[in-house]
Amino acid sequence: MSSHISKLSGNDAEEEDYLEDMFIHVFQTTNSSQRSLQKTVLFIIEHYDYSLLLARCWGREVLNTERNLHTIVLFQILDGVHQKCVEESKANIIWHFQMMLDYVFEKLVTGCTDLKLLKYIEKMLDVWKARSVYKPKQLEHYKKLIGEVIKSLEATSPKYMQK
Repeated sequence: MSSHISKLSGNDAEEEDYLEDMFIHVFQTTNSSQRSLQKTVLFIIEHYDYSLLLARCWGREVLNTERNLHTIVLFQILDGVHQKCVEESKANIIWHFQMMLDYVFEKLVTGCTDLKLLKYIEKMLDVWKARSVYKPKQLEHYKKLIGEVIKSLEATSPKYMQK
């Protein structure tokens, strides 16, 4: 795909639209298999110069997806990007994705009614805390927010839906 990018020229708006469509397609077609996740993470690393646009497309996909499994896949992509970027010292990508996570997290969590998804995200936050992916204060804020939503849902959901 990178060969298509290097051949683009002309109108910047057209180029950005093309890239945005391509990046959204990549996020939408990634599944939970290890191979698919790795290919997507490597694609993101390969397109380092477009990290802001990639992060925006990731955030839009997180907010627009109606499939909870796909939301988990998107968080797995984010986790893989963090791991790979730390290995390769690509702080710019990490920073852009962290900014986008800040933007989408509250909207995603407060609008979610799926306890399994929320608990998965909560576990992901624990992993990120152990790896020092985010600042502790930021993770505390995320944990507090998701904890409040989980508590509220558990109080109003029948016990059989909480498993």
